[in-house]
Amino acid sequence: MQEQHRKNLKGISGWLIFVALDVILAPCWFVVYILSFFSDFFTEGYWTLLTHADSEYYTEGFALSIVMLLGLSCFRIAAGFYAIYLFLHKKAVFPSLYIVILISMVVLNLGEVLFIERFLRIDAGLNWLYGSVGSCVIWGLYLTRSKRVKQTFTQPCGRSHMVFWISSIFIVLSSGFSGYFYGINNEEAAQVTALKHTLSDIAVEINRVAPGMLDDEIRFDSVQANNLTLEYRYSLIEYEKKHMDVDKFSSVMIPRIIREDCLNKNILVLMEQGAVLSHTYFDLNGERLAGVEVDREKCLEARLSSTLM
Repeated sequence: MQEQHRKNLKGISGWLIFVALDVILAPCWFVVYILSFFSDFFTEGYWTLLTHADSEYYTEGFALSIVMLLGLSCFRIAAGFYAIYLFLHKKAVFPSLYIVILISMVVLNLGEVLFIERFLRIDAGLNWLYGSVGSCVIWGLYLTRSKRVKQTFTQPCGRSHMVFWISSIFIVLSSGFSGYFYGINNEEAAQVTALKHTLSDIAVEINRVAPGMLDDEIRFDSVQANNLTLEYRYSLIEYEKKHMDVDKFSSVMIPRIIREDCLNKNILVLMEQGAVLSHTYFDLNGERLAGVEVDREKCLEARLSSTLM
């Protein structure tokens, strides 16, 4: 009868089903989460802006924090997929590795909370941290005391365990250094991100005095920073489109706008970095009359065609 009871406590059943679901699903979910968490720091140029000492956005300790979080995250992913192999083959080392994974999640969540509150300066919330601590305690006790666990995971591990730890160390180091050097070399993305911030700041300052009359007929309404474009909006407060010669209006206003933008040294500096100025005019009813986008190429064309003369 005791032998039968032992057999009933062996195999993937009972509470081990919940462990199985976490072991199989968690690594896939974690890959998606980590990609979304780290992608902007390396692809949008924030890394260069925040880690170069000569940048106005330089933040001390940011680079080291990101590299440590990235390395620990890569270890979690590698350990997670290896845990699937150990679990399915009922290797004796599985409970120990799974406890290590649970502990690493506590450390990782704590690191993310500290990172978000220090560098992003927003409330990170502690739900994920509390959840990981609770999981670590509950499943840690279960894996170390459960008779089913002890009788199910009995197969020797062999050399695969040594290969895993060597591979994990390599993955952690390579991921950290590759992320570090990729971020450093991503200068172009950093310049684009810096320009976006500059244009946003310009729009905020200009809008402090908007709306305002430019003359007796034209009112400047607002400007909006949209990606690398400053979008200016104007209204002709005394005219309706149906009573206007729109072509004549465009032929007068567009060359004038191009000339003024392309002779402004401050605007030219922004254009050299890739900025675009968009000017759109509306009638008193908000109906579009005319518009033009001025960029570096437009100014070059204007010079060549003597529009600036």
